Amino acid sequence: MNQLRQFAIVLVYFSLAILPTVSRADDPLDAFPTAENTAEDRVKKLSEVELQAITLPADGNQIVLSITYLPLADSQQPDALPTEPLLRVFADGRIDCGSLLLAHKERAKDSLSKSELQWLLHLATNECQILTRSTKAISDNYKSRRRRPADPGEPAREIRYHLALLSGKNELVIPEMALVLRPLRAEMKLPAFASFHHYANFLVARAFMGTEKERETILKAVNEKMKSTHDTLPPFRIDHLGAALRGLPNVELSVVFQQEIPLGRAKYKRVTATFIQRDQGAEPEIKLNVLEYTRYAEARGNK
Repeated sequence: MNQLRQFAIVLVYFSLAILPTVSRADDPLDAFPTAENTAEDRVKKLSEVELQAITLPADGNQIVLSITYLPLADSQQPDALPTEPLLRVFADGRIDCGSLLLAHKERAKDSLSKSELQWLLHLATNECQILTRSTKAISDNYKSRRRRPADPGEPAREIRYHLALLSGKNELVIPEMALVLRPLRAEMKLPAFASFHHYANFLVARAFMGTEKERETILKAVNEKMKSTHDTLPPFRIDHLGAALRGLPNVELSVVFQQEIPLGRAKYKRVTATFIQRDQGAEPEIKLNVLEYTRYAEARGNK
């Protein structure tokens, strides 16, 4: 029972970590780098104007991007969120990452390749237009469209973006619900933020997995388990990473991978792998779940 409970906790974390603003299924720009279309491949297609907009400052220690979740001014739980940014990105490619669920735990650190850094900043600068948007304009627009009181289960948070490049600097604050609700997000011309958050969330999760060698070891163990029980399914890749966390009760590390395999006629197979390591160096517990489903909206569109 304890093992099942731990798996349940990790899966709950996974569902929280991939809210609609950052989920794999919600990437309007189809901007998430994959093995077939890497960040390096994508950066090569940027125009000179787009590249100039993301020119980095000379000081590698300067924070060029940060994302911070904050309670709304009228929130009843002002202490429920970390005070530090979920993600800090430095000009030399270093990143410093935290957790929304375990704010008191040690932060994770990693380094992005040049192309990964450029692609992340491209999404923030050229696609989301963080440098040119106004917090007041977005707030006024949001209030005019959200006349009804918030539901009890709605996120009582806002997201603050700090972006500082040679092309400009800005602090932008957006109510999280403006990004979570897809129709509202579209009306407010904010769809690019879903693609941006999808990539940023992946980079945070990857940092919590550990070093590149540790990531390779985890991925190898998951795929060996997959081969032994579902040998007809394709192996997981690092870009299938959905969430990773250190510091859950009695768990050193938990990682979740997920991939969707098209079966034709709007049918898909969703494969989820949950990796749990209770103590450093201990044998991991790996659980696989396979679910077939239909995207009914897609099916109707094919008729």
